[in-house]
Amino acid sequence: MAKKFSITGTCIPSRHYLADTLAKLKRSKYIITAMSIYPLFAAIPFLLFQCLPATAQQPVMVSYTPSAADFVNPERGFMRFTETTSGDYIPLSSNQMASWRSLHLPGGDPAADYAIYASLVYRGFYLESFTNGPISTAYLSAMQEDFDAARLAGVKLIVRFAYTQKTTASLFKNGFNPC
Repeated sequence: MAKKFSITGTCIPSRHYLADTLAKLKRSKYIITAMSIYPLFAAIPFLLFQCLPATAQQPVMVSYTPSAADFVNPERGFMRFTETTSGDYIPLSSNQMASWRSLHLPGGDPAADYAIYASLVYRGFYLESFTNGPISTAYLSAMQEDFDAARLAGVKLIVRFAYTQKTTASLFKNGFNPC
């Protein structure tokens, strides 16, 4: 059987040519760097010109037992709402978020006839103190502490940023309001 170049990314030496790609990689890097798009396309030359050895991996069969039990879904489901401002930063509590991740009555309402798991936490950051300058190191550190607390609690944050909670037209000279 005649050898040919692999176009699938799997290289079988007995069937495919092994090419010295170093010169092509150097040229590709030069072109990408010259075009100022290096971060976006840095991996493309490697993927295009690399001939990797084939690896035989056996498929794994996974069976799940049906269950009617309620369980935490880390990607979707119920979400708790939190927000903080740069003028009065209120940090997240890992203990509070962990309790939300456990089965609980929504909003702590004893009249609720159902219980929920909440593994998503909306976190709104209002940056009203930073409209004319950079975000302070203290604010960034507080944000990092929130992220660390969320990780410790096992929840995912849905993060949003805004400079104001107001939507009056006088604040926005171009006619666009924040969303």
